[in-house]
Amino acid sequence: MSKRLTKTQRKKIHSIANKYFAVILVIVLLLALVLGIAYKLGWLDKYFKKQQDVLSTAGGYVTNVSSLEDLKINFLDVGQGDCIIIELPDGKNMIIDSGQFTDAKNAIEEFTTQNNIKIFDYLLLTHQDRDHVDNMDWILENYQVNYIFRPNNYSSHSNASSLPESFNKHTEGGYVSTSAPYADFLVAAYNEKCTVELFNKSSDFSNKFIYQNKEYSYKFDFLTPTNEREKIVYDNPNDYSPIMILEYANKKVMFTGDAEEVVLEEYINTYGSTINVDVLKLGHHGSTNATSMEFVEAVDPEYAIIQCGIDNSYGHPHAETLNTLMSYDSNIKIYRNDTNGNIEISISQNSLDFQLENEDCTNNLLDGESLASIIQINFGEYLLNRKFLV
Repeated sequence: MSKRLTKTQRKKIHSIANKYFAVILVIVLLLALVLGIAYKLGWLDKYFKKQQDVLSTAGGYVTNVSSLEDLKINFLDVGQGDCIIIELPDGKNMIIDSGQFTDAKNAIEEFTTQNNIKIFDYLLLTHQDRDHVDNMDWILENYQVNYIFRPNNYSSHSNASSLPESFNKHTEGGYVSTSAPYADFLVAAYNEKCTVELFNKSSDFSNKFIYQNKEYSYKFDFLTPTNEREKIVYDNPNDYSPIMILEYANKKVMFTGDAEEVVLEEYINTYGSTINVDVLKLGHHGSTNATSMEFVEAVDPEYAIIQCGIDNSYGHPHAETLNTLMSYDSNIKIYRNDTNGNIEISISQNSLDFQLENEDCTNNLLDGESLASIIQINFGEYLLNRKFLV
């Protein structure tokens, strides 16, 4: 039988409890305060992302904003190439690819000047082809870039010879780039002294922002490549392009770079028809080898965007691609840089809207060769009819 505590012993225990209760309470409150601040600042998100390698370290930020701005996705008319500038509602900016030649550089400079963009919080190069990478070194030299996503693509060009092996690593069996512009990009990225991440399916990131005490967020969801970063191998440089979704206000826009059939199959085998998107940026400028009926059925878009140049030598977009879209759903709206000029998507909490530099979509279902024939017959009249908005 246990011995009962005496009155004196009970008083002593109560005295100790009372003495340390306040200290314990203060410690608990301080811990709760620190955790609360860490959550608000996104530190916890970053910690768990690093531990789980599920999300990129690029995100996890919480920003207070004074106005609720639309998220804007700008598909710049850079001729035969890709360049996309995204204006995020928390004030951050992202650029995807950079087109090629001086015309693309001028288009980027004009847009950033008009919109007072001096910093790209995120830069994504989809793959090494010149019509995507040509102006990347110029961007890195003329704008502040805070975070870079790049393909796991080795450069053997002499311009990249100064780079450490850890930065320009050769993956056995992978495509070896001999492109000078890609090598110049790697050097510029290395010299930028910011985080440079080899993208794959684990490169997802999201940010939150607060307006009038209400929390909002957007998310970049990388879906391919599905392999581990150091094991990403493709024979075709186009296939290094990631398939990625930007989600905001329950709207989804899918980007595909120049990803071709191998990656489309990789996507379908991994995700099936589990993800429906509102907007699909078609792969490889509308090439037939970058759009399949199975893929279109899987993502079920309402709108399609094609980045290609007027009278390009490849005949982009191909008739087969346009037929695939129309065969799947004749109500899909197709917008193109070669016919519509600059294309802007504006996403608010309640809507998804398009603004076209040229609103005439009469020729949007013509393949590149047919459109070129019309232009060559009467180039002057075509330009007059292309009434771009000011």
